[in-house]
Amino acid sequence: MNLYTFLNKIKNNKALVKFSLLIFFTEFVRGAYLNFIPLYSDHYLDYSVDTIGAVVCAFFLAETLSQIGVGWLLDRFNNRIILVVGLIISFFSILLLKFISSPIMLILEGALFGLGFAPVWIMVLGYVSKFDEQKRAFSMGIIYSAWLSGLGLGTVLLSFLVGRGYIFALNILIVLWGICVVFGSLIKEGIRKEDGHIDAKKSLEMTYNELKTKKYLIPGLLLQTLSISVLAPIIPIYLTSNKYVGLSTDYYGIALSVIGLITVLFMGYFGSLTKKVGINKLFIYGMFLTSFSILGMGNTKLLYIIMAFGIMLAISYSAILPAWNGILANNIREDIRGIMWGSFSTIEGLGRAIGALLGGLLGKNFNLHVSFNLSATAIFTLALYYLYLNRKKTLN
Repeated sequence: MNLYTFLNKIKNNKALVKFSLLIFFTEFVRGAYLNFIPLYSDHYLDYSVDTIGAVVCAFFLAETLSQIGVGWLLDRFNNRIILVVGLIISFFSILLLKFISSPIMLILEGALFGLGFAPVWIMVLGYVSKFDEQKRAFSMGIIYSAWLSGLGLGTVLLSFLVGRGYIFALNILIVLWGICVVFGSLIKEGIRKEDGHIDAKKSLEMTYNELKTKKYLIPGLLLQTLSISVLAPIIPIYLTSNKYVGLSTDYYGIALSVIGLITVLFMGYFGSLTKKVGINKLFIYGMFLTSFSILGMGNTKLLYIIMAFGIMLAISYSAILPAWNGILANNIREDIRGIMWGSFSTIEGLGRAIGALLGGLLGKNFNLHVSFNLSATAIFTLALYYLYLNRKKTLN
């Protein structure tokens, strides 16, 4: 596909442009928020690392557990109203950060932000799922590009903003999320309403039976996100605290920029390589490399060694993401595609919540190196498990 054809396909689908921009802006703020919380909590509020883990856990858990209810609301009521109400809830949760006076308040704030965020992805994926396979693949490519770009840029920008002051950075987050609320109110498209009523009991039975036959995917869904999320509350502290690496927030931002750019550059390369190498091999070897990278990164204080392992981690993650998505897509029945994706997302969300909480607890009761070691060990074990399944020809 040449550039002209690509731009023409984008131009002819204004709804896709709107949803892509919605994902970009909301993920931009989410990336900044998840980077801001550990730094703000540790350096400004002087809260312990287990509190930081609990906040990130509350965010992921609230987002995950509310998705079923939000999906039910989107099927029955005006989608724009549901979206805007959610965005407003998240807006007030970020505003609440100005008035935090206890760890409990901070954890509640994280839960409110996750609750308000829940309608975003359900609404976007529900809209895209209406398309035929070819158009859906193209649309998801645009959506995922917007997701990665927004998440990465938000994370990097925040690292530079906090160097100008935490309240300054917080004010920028509030303004940016306010823009998200305004933009969300302009979106009219949403999930297609189906005729008749969905038999909830039958849907649950089908989902349960399908997951039983695909149970070998559950360790990957749960442990992969858990292992990565163990690091979510501690990486900013590990890299910026004088007790460990001691980077300034500006140098921290530069490091994230380099690693993020490498991830994006290699993502497309590995996406095209899946057909030649095979998604199973790409996923398994990517997992082995990821575990080695995390282990090396978390057991040194030398910046050049950390950057080398960080680049290695970026490359390996670029291999894992398209390969794992391909494995999941191969294991989904066409007639219950939406239900299965929802189930997979729920399991992954629980893994993120548990991982964030565990990372914070380990960081407080032991040290940050323990969280890195646990993450690396879990991913290495997962890689061995799927290598065994692949050799037995039971991994599809």
